[in-house]
Amino acid sequence: EAEVARLAAAGLRAETVVAALGSGKAKRELYVATEIGGTVLDGYVDLCFGEADGSLTVVDYKTDSVACPAEAAAKAARYELQAASYAICLEEATGRPVRRCVLVFLSPPRQPLEHEVTGALLQQRKEEVRALVGGLGR
Repeated sequence: EAEVARLAAAGLRAETVVAALGSGKAKRELYVATEIGGTVLDGYVDLCFGEADGSLTVVDYKTDSVACPAEAAAKAARYELQAASYAICLEEATGRPVRRCVLVFLSPPRQPLEHEVTGALLQQRKEEVRALVGGLGR
């Protein structure tokens, strides 16, 4: 119980989570799905919210232990396809672009650490997801 409470409290201190909750447009534990090449891609988005420009931001909580931003970035690489999958599903469902996915690591010594997947990297990861999932239906 104490560990879950500590992680939840850490999440509430994360900059992006504070922005999401302050936006009045946050959605939690959102089920998303789409079909790619005959295969269903689905999952649960921890937190999603709309930005002023009409785009969406995805937030995904991670409980991996990390000590510094460099360690968070190294561990985040293995989660980037998951974040891109959420982005694809949300874009298909809403018709709105996802410009930013934020992985929030809840277990550092002091403050939560955030790793953003945006721009060209997000586009590249979405293309990888489409290729991987689309190849499953063949």
